[in-house]
This record gives sequence, structure tokens and C-alpha cells, in this order.
Amino acid sequence: MGTVQVAREIKLHIGLAHPSIISLYAAWKDRNFVYMALEWAPGVGAAAQLQRGKNTVGIQGGEM
Repeated sequence: MGTVQVAREIKLHIGLAHPSIISLYAAWKDRNFVYMALEWAPGVGAAAQLQRGKNTVGIQGGEM
């Protein structure tokens, strides 16, 4: 994913407000990484989801 697309996704996400969507409070980058401050979502963490073989994080069962 390119830098322009990441910036566009961040701008879209930060403007969303819906009970089913985790809020994005802030985003910033350094030389190598993009950081995002997200709303706390209790339950299984993203790393555990990925280790289970899920290719999507936050969508139960990997389906929309």
C-alpha cells in the first residue's frame, strides 16, 4: 500500500463515527512506520487474530 493510499485511508477513518467502527484518534509517521492511536477494543487482540490465521482483524470469523 502506497503512502498516498495510507494517507487517504487515515483521513477517511478519522472522520467516521459509528458504534461498530473503532475510532481513530490520531495518526503520525516517522521515517519507517505509520502509527495510529485507536479506540480501545476489549477482547482478542490483533496479534492473536493474525496468529490464528485470520487475514482480517476485527471482523468476526474473517467475513463481513
